[in-house]
Amino acid sequence: MLALKAIIHNYRSIQEECTLNIEPLVTTLVGATESGKSNILKALASFTSGAYTEDDFCSRSAERSTLDPNARMVTVEFRIEDHDRNALANIHPLFEKADSLTLTRFYGGRCEIAELPKEAGPANDNTADTRLFDILASTKERMAEYCSQQGADDAPFVSVVEDFEQDMQYAVQHMDEGLWESLTSNRLPPIIEQAVSLMPDQAYRESLEPLLEKIPRLVTEGIPFVRSHQRIADAVVAQLPRFTYIPAEHADFLHGRYPLSELEAMGTPPEPRLQTVSQLLSLGGITVADLLQADIGQRYRMLQRAGQQITNALRGVWSQGRGEHDLAPVSISLSVDEEELRIFITTEGGHSGWPEERSLGFQWYLTFYLSYALAVLALGRQTVLLFDEPAIHLHPQGQRDLLARLNQMAEHTQVIQATHLPDLVDLDRPSSWRLVHFVAPKGTITDNEAYKTPKGRIGAEVICKALGVLARPPWPRTLVVEGPADPPILDTVSRLLGQRDEKYACLAKGDVYVLVAHGLSKYQAVISVSRMPDYKLVALFDSDKAGNAMRKHLLTEHTLEQEEAVSINDVYSSTDPRELEDLLGFELYQKAVLRAYRNRLPDGFSLQRSGLPKDGGLANQVKAFFNERPDILAPEGFDKWCVSLAVRDILVEDPAALPEDHLERFARLFDLIIGKLY
Repeated sequence: MLALKAIIHNYRSIQEECTLNIEPLVTTLVGATESGKSNILKALASFTSGAYTEDDFCSRSAERSTLDPNARMVTVEFRIEDHDRNALANIHPLFEKADSLTLTRFYGGRCEIAELPKEAGPANDNTADTRLFDILASTKERMAEYCSQQGADDAPFVSVVEDFEQDMQYAVQHMDEGLWESLTSNRLPPIIEQAVSLMPDQAYRESLEPLLEKIPRLVTEGIPFVRSHQRIADAVVAQLPRFTYIPAEHADFLHGRYPLSELEAMGTPPEPRLQTVSQLLSLGGITVADLLQADIGQRYRMLQRAGQQITNALRGVWSQGRGEHDLAPVSISLSVDEEELRIFITTEGGHSGWPEERSLGFQWYLTFYLSYALAVLALGRQTVLLFDEPAIHLHPQGQRDLLARLNQMAEHTQVIQATHLPDLVDLDRPSSWRLVHFVAPKGTITDNEAYKTPKGRIGAEVICKALGVLARPPWPRTLVVEGPADPPILDTVSRLLGQRDEKYACLAKGDVYVLVAHGLSKYQAVISVSRMPDYKLVALFDSDKAGNAMRKHLLTEHTLEQEEAVSINDVYSSTDPRELEDLLGFELYQKAVLRAYRNRLPDGFSLQRSGLPKDGGLANQVKAFFNERPDILAPEGFDKWCVSLAVRDILVEDPAALPEDHLERFARLFDLIIGKLY
């Protein structure tokens, strides 16, 4: 099941109610210190555990200054997925066709399901309590028939039975087994006696007695079969994902020495102080039992393999800005003697030491990875992780590593994090941001769409203020481009044109900030986040199929206005697909390709325009050419950015390498951009 929305009532700083829309992947809470972010997470954890204190309850009402067990604490709406349906249908048939369920946890601990009406009664039509009600109904019918024939009044008897039935219904719905026993033991026998005494006719008595004889047996059977709203709710709660709260200092850091006696006595699951080392051994593919049963030689080989396996697993999750294929900055090795397990961490420089000698940032990240990231793969959708101020010890690159891990984990389980760190805010998913305020007299509230302005735009000032970072960048004009290959070309041509007219030097001088979107798919988020009131922004699009489609989409969504969009074909009369590299011309671009890859291209190699694929602009045609011949530039392949750097070097050495007619095309493009920005 997926959590969709939570409404928190009267919890700590939430003096009325606070609604949180929950993303399918990562939901990020941002806001000032003491705004109530942690209280939101703790309230969600209390929804699962049912644990609370009198201090948790908050109400501004004078009549409710003390804990009210019937007050709502947290209401959560879940989406029922197909693989959940069978388990829920076994609890109550109502869930067979339900798409969602909404469950409220009260301060008294009980739960209530909104979709399950109070009058729904028992979950199974064949339970003892249902059959008992049927017998009582039949008894009333027989009594009414007899009294009608005798001219007697059956109203007193019917009234007694209906009162009894009403009390029985209450016992069933509220799981009050004590009331059930009291009713059936003390009040039912007089009803039976009254029914017999009021029917002196032998024939009627004999017709009634078989029904009445069944009642004592059903009373006994009925006690374990009593189904109530609360019992159904408890069974449903057991099927829900567990909200798991993880504080900033979330778990015991990994240590360098662990006595074997402690490991041998380790329970399942392990106590918190041994959780991290248990996960470390699991990551290495061994168990404590394996370790204890092996001889010295086997232990050595086992731990050597485990250390290598752990080191390999850490590659890519602690990159700190390294390339995808580089070695991890540390390696982990394990050893053991007769008394203890030892864990060493070795840096790139060859220095070995205990884990506790490493930085707090590394210790935190390693513990996070072992205790939660790996566990999520096993738990799947059975948990929702609530991270309170994660990564406070990490370098910004480590924070970005963590964000990547959180997004990876969210493919298996939902994640909700509260943070002040800009690098933990996913700019690719602005809809995942939740701004938390403290507003008197309501207390803590959330703005689930704070990133939107009336036209659907995302305001950067909102998120910047919440994080306490620079709300207005120093550049009042921004040009958004698709990829990293564009800025070197624009900067170089800006310098060339600036020698003719100072206005064209605005990019080279930094008066206009060139912001790279890193792909068409990220244009919307980058443009939206970069938008500031009174600041000018222009987005430059290639005129191929994908670029035209993205421009149309952003205009339709009002992320951009018409006067903020520029396409390469705006300076061409042709409608053929064009990209920025087309303005350079084929001859200059071919020179740049040969220069960028002069050490890898075969002797005598040259590009022929007629030999390039026909689809797309010039750079994409060249890329497709090399993709069809991967052996030429193996293993990295063709990189447009490397060629753009070569273009820059060529034009710095020989400005005339850019033909005059192509320079004029760039001038027309710059005129369009400058006209919109100034």
